[in-house]
Amino acid sequence: MMRTGTIRLAMTLVAPAVLAGCVRVAAPPPLATPIPARFGADTGTDTADAAALPEWWHAFHDPQLDALIAGALIDSPDLKTVQARVAEADATMSRALRRFDPQGGIAANAGARNVRQLSGDINLPNLPVDVPVVQTGTTRVFNSAFDVSWEIDVFGRRDATATVAGARVYSARLQAAASRASLAAAIADALFAARGLAIERERARAALDTERAAAGLVERRIARGLAPTGDRFPASARLRAATLQADTLSTELDVARRQLLVLVGRGTAALDTLPIEPRLVDAPPVPRTAPGDLLKRRPDVLAARSAVTGALGNRALAKLDLFPTFSLSPGIGIERQERPRNSFATGFWSLGIGLLMPILDRGRLMAELRASDARVAQAIGDYEKSVQTAYGEADSVLARLVSDHRQCDGIATSERDARAYYETMRRGEAAGVLDPDAAFAARRQWQSADVDLVRARVQVLRRSVQAFKALGGGWDGAS
Repeated sequence: MMRTGTIRLAMTLVAPAVLAGCVRVAAPPPLATPIPARFGADTGTDTADAAALPEWWHAFHDPQLDALIAGALIDSPDLKTVQARVAEADATMSRALRRFDPQGGIAANAGARNVRQLSGDINLPNLPVDVPVVQTGTTRVFNSAFDVSWEIDVFGRRDATATVAGARVYSARLQAAASRASLAAAIADALFAARGLAIERERARAALDTERAAAGLVERRIARGLAPTGDRFPASARLRAATLQADTLSTELDVARRQLLVLVGRGTAALDTLPIEPRLVDAPPVPRTAPGDLLKRRPDVLAARSAVTGALGNRALAKLDLFPTFSLSPGIGIERQERPRNSFATGFWSLGIGLLMPILDRGRLMAELRASDARVAQAIGDYEKSVQTAYGEADSVLARLVSDHRQCDGIATSERDARAYYETMRRGEAAGVLDPDAAFAARRQWQSADVDLVRARVQVLRRSVQAFKALGGGWDGAS
């Protein structure tokens, strides 16, 4: 009977360990939706180096852009915040794992107690020597103990906890990477938009000069009786509109400069500290990449996959909660008492073994396990959606970039034609064979086409920035 009881006890202790051996943090499942081999509107070129994606802004060969982004990566409050969150996640992970190490500390106490006889006889009677029942005087007590508790990780709870905590740390680092990529793209976008405004302001001032000259011509004609006074009103209206346009563009440029200063972490600096030159660089070619690269390059996709890993780790922990917990509780201590007539010291040690087997709360733990299964399904669904969203965003941006290039080329042709027409009309006016009004009209047409070309070139630059970001550019992929 003893041998049978021993076997049953051994099976009781071994069976949970055998069952828990099947509890492992599973790997994220493969994508249910296949990824196309290429983008539908692939504008990438083999001449552009995909290795330059982490710092794609250098491809624009723009020293001011490089300097602004480099400074923002140091001074931006947003990046400082997300970096602090990474540090917090690291500390939280360390705290979560430390609970599997031996826990405890040294406790020490000291005290004094004074006893005085107030009344009565406190000696034992009928003894050869009087022995007091109560020790009067001051007694000093000193004691210290070192008690330890240690959860024995029999079933792999530490590994599952490390998986969950590691996924959170990785997600925090990916959030920092995404913030870095978004900041670089926002700075480039704002800089190119501001330069476009600076050029438009120059063009608006040139248009204002045109309308002033046209208005002056009208006034001279009216003064000479060569034109009715009513011609003054449309000329004045065009002059007012040109003046307002120039003023509006100056204000918009100042607003754009302030927004750019905020992005780079110098939001309270004077506008003069950020000069905006009225010039545009050429948009660099976007490197040719496969849609599958988004799974390795996009921080949001990697974060969604990390969330699946964390959910799987939590499910493993929920399963492990159904198994017993073993713990050791060793301890040592010493105590010393100092009395008026004698003193002594004692020492002790202890060793305890604990077992906690969930019984009555098993129903609650099973419900938590079902909830963790549901959270895994949700995380997988979010991962699938993030992959499809990333592909759709990249494909759409590339398609729009193709359209923007076509539109820019078409507007450039129109601008050249309008400029050639204006030059012809200007020469005709200078030769005295054409009316000045025709030359002014041709000049306005050319100036309008020129502004359209500036806006189209700015749009290509801004769309290129979006393309680099959509392809996962802006971080080194090592977070």
